[in-house]
Amino acid sequence: MAIQRIAKNVSGGDITIVGLRGITIPDADQVDLILAGFSLDTLGKSDELSTHINAGDIVINDGTDDLSATEALKAISNQSEYGLPTAGAGGTSVFDPETGYPNLQVVDVTVIPTTNLLDGQVISYEGVWYRYDESRSKWLSLSPVNFIFSHKDGVDNKYLKVGDVVTDVTGYTLALPATLTGGMIHCEVNKGEAIKEFYVRKNDVATNLLTMTTADWKYGNTTLNLDFDALDWIQMYCSDINGGVDDPVVVLIFNWRAV
Repeated sequence: MAIQRIAKNVSGGDITIVGLRGITIPDADQVDLILAGFSLDTLGKSDELSTHINAGDIVINDGTDDLSATEALKAISNQSEYGLPTAGAGGTSVFDPETGYPNLQVVDVTVIPTTNLLDGQVISYEGVWYRYDESRSKWLSLSPVNFIFSHKDGVDNKYLKVGDVVTDVTGYTLALPATLTGGMIHCEVNKGEAIKEFYVRKNDVATNLLTMTTADWKYGNTTLNLDFDALDWIQMYCSDINGGVDDPVVVLIFNWRAV
């Protein structure tokens, strides 16, 4: 159904709104401002119209109901019932301070939501933005963090390096609780073993938390779902399965996890 913003003149006299092309609404008459050619953006910027609404001279009807002054000001300001600017009824929310909309402010939640959850919901918690991932049933940060491990030349049955540092007794430390959501491996093609196992480990414990196996010298997976705690430190190990590989580069993708 088309948007309607019907302005009813209840002032007892004719009303002319200069800023809206000098449109006149006769006493006890009404005008559909949308049909008259005005966009919601234009109506929302009209101080004259807002003044008449606040004074009770004009009542806005949305095609079904007469709106209160507060509701009317939202209705002519591209705002939903929750005060969100929209591109139209049921449209996309738009936040553009340059066109008069306010800056978006999201207040941190103090308790992580656990009910009425839907994929794609967004919260801010302790300064980090999280999106609810229905496939993993977790609140994961919008921005991922990538950890890169590598080894120059041939390697077999060894820990990979971070820069020039071997991760046998060190690794990447997690600042917050996190979930490993993806991983990629690439080795030098046509040199060394095409099929090779790599292991994710942590905290200098020789337990393989996850096995990543290359095929044709490469591996990729964005559906991983392995949780870690804050201050865990991450290591990457090249197995002794088959022979060695050359110049492996491993990228682990983590997202912070709201807990």
